[in-house]
Amino acid sequence: MMDRVFYTGNGTTPVDSGLPNVGRIFAIQPEGDLLWYRYLGHGEADRSGARGWQPHSANPIGRGWQNFLHVLGGGDGVVLAIQPDGDLLWYRYLGDGTADRTGALGWHPNSGNAIGRGWQHFRHVFVLPQEGRTTTPGITVFGVAENGDLRWYRYSGDGEKDPSGGLGWHPNSGNIVGNGWGGFQRIIGTGSAVFAVQPDGALLWYSYFGRGEPDHSGASGWLPNSGNQIGRGWQNFRHLTGGSNDSSGFGTVLYAVAGNGDLLWYRYDGHGEHDPTGATGWRPNSSNPIGNGW
Repeated sequence: MMDRVFYTGNGTTPVDSGLPNVGRIFAIQPEGDLLWYRYLGHGEADRSGARGWQPHSANPIGRGWQNFLHVLGGGDGVVLAIQPDGDLLWYRYLGDGTADRTGALGWHPNSGNAIGRGWQHFRHVFVLPQEGRTTTPGITVFGVAENGDLRWYRYSGDGEKDPSGGLGWHPNSGNIVGNGWGGFQRIIGTGSAVFAVQPDGALLWYSYFGRGEPDHSGASGWLPNSGNQIGRGWQNFRHLTGGSNDSSGFGTVLYAVAGNGDLLWYRYDGHGEHDPTGATGWRPNSSNPIGNGW
């Protein structure tokens, strides 16, 4: 079983040529090995995991990743990791999954640099990765404080070492953009939306288009359907991750690890239309197993 599973983010492109890193997932084993995967299938049922995966999938590309509090994919190979002491570390993987457990191949020279501190107190941390064609590159990071306040950050640096967190951050970073987020079981961000699971299994949809303008009430910057329930029964997964997908139309693919280690595929093409039953907006292959041992 994996200790962590996270989508790496699809990344940016200078032209409208499609998302460059669709389906790329990293997983951390209990002993700390970092594994590379890429899934290009469409949720065809195959519990064996023989269908839809790129050849280098399951290769180790690093080690020593087991002790982070949070590990997040930011797009373009960027990985943000929070240490127990609160330091926020920056990594960028530019490789293709070639096996190298030492972590010497494919990593940007700035990988491992601290770009901030004081991140250990957040209950949840999630990101909206940079992706697609954009003139405003950067990773939007949200942190949920112990009291449930939602804080907004945006990082546009290139991993320049600065433990103080003074370099590369948008001036609005740290502003509160909502409240009442402390009760969720888990929260994940994709390029276009945020998915949050309540303890009773309700899956809620949000989409934020603001730029960190302070609003503790959460009344500004959110699309109208934000907070709507789009499914149920999501409380028992060991892991949940996902990201945007532009294959056969634009939507979001979620990857969920069941209690027995099966990796399940879901695709949501909706826009937060309220439907607690989960009958609206989901592709037919949703909930199919595409692997095991996760």
